[in-house]
Amino acid sequence: MERMVTHVLRDADGDITHLCQPGAPWTPRSRADAIDDIRSGVHRYVVRGAGGRRVPIHVVDDHGGYLRSGADAETANNLDDLPLLFPGEPPASCPIGWQPSVQTPVFYGVRDLGPAEGAPGPMRVFFPSLDGAVHSAPVLEGCGRYPLALLAHGNCAEVEHYRDWFELPAQLARSGCVVAVPELPHIAAGVGPFTEDHPDRLLLGEVMDWMHGGWQHADVLRAPAHTGVIGHSWGALLAGAFAADRNLAAYVSLSGVWSEWPSSPPSPLPSLDMPKLFTWGTGFGDVFSTIGDATWDSLPGTKHRAVFPDAGHWDVLPPSRTTCENQRGDCDLVWVLAMDLVAAFIGRYLPPESWVGYTSTIPRALAPVVLTPTDEQAFFVGGHLTGFGRLEGSAGCSVELGWTTPTGDGALGLP
Repeated sequence: MERMVTHVLRDADGDITHLCQPGAPWTPRSRADAIDDIRSGVHRYVVRGAGGRRVPIHVVDDHGGYLRSGADAETANNLDDLPLLFPGEPPASCPIGWQPSVQTPVFYGVRDLGPAEGAPGPMRVFFPSLDGAVHSAPVLEGCGRYPLALLAHGNCAEVEHYRDWFELPAQLARSGCVVAVPELPHIAAGVGPFTEDHPDRLLLGEVMDWMHGGWQHADVLRAPAHTGVIGHSWGALLAGAFAADRNLAAYVSLSGVWSEWPSSPPSPLPSLDMPKLFTWGTGFGDVFSTIGDATWDSLPGTKHRAVFPDAGHWDVLPPSRTTCENQRGDCDLVWVLAMDLVAAFIGRYLPPESWVGYTSTIPRALAPVVLTPTDEQAFFVGGHLTGFGRLEGSAGCSVELGWTTPTGDGALGLP
């Protein structure tokens, strides 16, 4: 079975500057010469493998880690003596030759659970699988453990609004993550998420604990410390408070209406030390989700943002998915782009067990993520991370990305 091998070069800050995939025999070239080329601004290579076969190299540029294809490069020299990574190397018990990740996806399964199964309330659970029969697909076991992500929906009084959230958790499951999407009845009914004893804030804790202790497949999960939370609208505020309570590993706010947080109790934003992703639209319908410059600058630690021009509050869900939908922007790709960004963010900061050493191949901009699957992996890739490939040329569609990481700040507008 072919193993994916990656050759990388890192810059002085430790960020990957060159990424070569897949592995192949390399002709001699000193690492020192290659590093000199990087420092002098040369970022284009073609790698020649066995028999002179051209193997594309993918490049991370100097503007925040934007990955582009180097297949049109003209340099004939090869890179040798570079660090080797064996991403996603699975245990011998794994029925495939890799561990699922955002760059090497599989299929996914779904289960609707509730008190009859011992769960603290109605919920949907998404998980990696090799079977395409979604609602009966078995959990992919034996390939290492997966992180857990909780998804908190927002204020919408329609019946079972939590079921509207499907594509995003499904993509995370394909990327080597288990996602629990509970029904939050008090948020749905319009009870603000601002107090420590909010029933749904307590419910999120019960769901997290049950997934690790009561779910029948709890043994596929990484330790509770490797848990993230994603929220939309009021659900993002609830999720932020919960992330601060539990000191979770990653936090995502999808149009979180943070400007609605009252003066008392204090906002949890200053306590969110974990990696964070905030998305919002600039349309009138999402005005309360804007993170202003002063608030952004005050956020601690690693942080990312994605701003969608003219997008509305519900554009992170597919059109007409919910009866609570109001004004939408002109771009019908926002929901696809948002879920691709969330998948990249979770993949970078909350990876599956065997993927930890490979997460820096995900660009700091979080997009676009380059996929270079083997023939076996390509069987599972269809439909995965398609948003940014559709962005250029789509009328009215763009996104403004920004980040602050230990290696510095950056910004990137796409397309």
